[in-house]
Amino acid sequence: MGSSNDAARCYAPYWSSTASMLVELRVARAGLIEDSTLRGAAFGQALSDVVDRALTAAAHDVRLPERWALVALGSYATRELCPGSDVDVMLLHGPERGGRASAREIAGAAQQLFYPLWDAGVVVGHVTRNGRDAIALADDDYEVLTSLLEPRLITGDEALVADLAKRARDLATRRRARLLEWLSDAASQREIRPGPIAEMLEPNLKKGAGGLRDLQALTWAGWTLGAPGGVAALVAQGYVEPSDITILQHARAHLLDVRVELHRVTGRRSDVLAFEDQDQLAARRYLPDPSESYLGGADQLVRGLAETARAV
Repeated sequence: MGSSNDAARCYAPYWSSTASMLVELRVARAGLIEDSTLRGAAFGQALSDVVDRALTAAAHDVRLPERWALVALGSYATRELCPGSDVDVMLLHGPERGGRASAREIAGAAQQLFYPLWDAGVVVGHVTRNGRDAIALADDDYEVLTSLLEPRLITGDEALVADLAKRARDLATRRRARLLEWLSDAASQREIRPGPIAEMLEPNLKKGAGGLRDLQALTWAGWTLGAPGGVAALVAQGYVEPSDITILQHARAHLLDVRVELHRVTGRRSDVLAFEDQDQLAARRYLPDPSESYLGGADQLVRGLAETARAV
């Protein structure tokens, strides 16, 4: 099987112009979704690469009188997009140095960047901010703060993005007690609603306890400890055993694999593995284990998710 980069190039070999980008993006995205050999993380990386290329092409003619960068956030930043995922992007601009763009100029740049994605059927969550305002908002809203801990440059001024990441991580360290309390409260709420994946007949892959959000929360908690950040910081400080890293990596891979396939089966963004989708998903990916013939494929699928969630 080829790499995710190979897949991205296969379906989007060249963005010839902004005019043709819309059609090319639609074809590339549809090709990745239809390619059943691309599973989980490999799919997310390939789709992220395709969107990167589209946005880079759209940004080619953007002109602002100050430093700017296009920044991937959330699952797009970590290259974990699923077929129905929102693509979260920030247009980050000065005015730390150089000129100051008008609100009209910035709005025009955002329109030029994001309209082709909307027209191609991609759900884009976008914001336009300067670094100072982004950090001020992050200090008031920890959802914003966590989204800024691992930004990824798509195109533009690399130093601007590095400065934003440093400011966000420094803020997470300074607000360690409050941020950890916020993360703990959110985890407790997930235990109540929607509840533990291990106890669900219709598991919520993202927000269920033991799911993808819990894995993200571990990464965010690690950034309160400073460099190296993420789970690596938790290991360095003795909060997580080195052997647990492999367990967490396997859990993330499993949950992403199922979520990608769930989006393929349903044709929409979905986090809940509903009864009516379990047989079809199991038939496509999770054939019954002959040694456990008393369980059908759907039962084995749900049981496997329960075991993964318990490990998390």
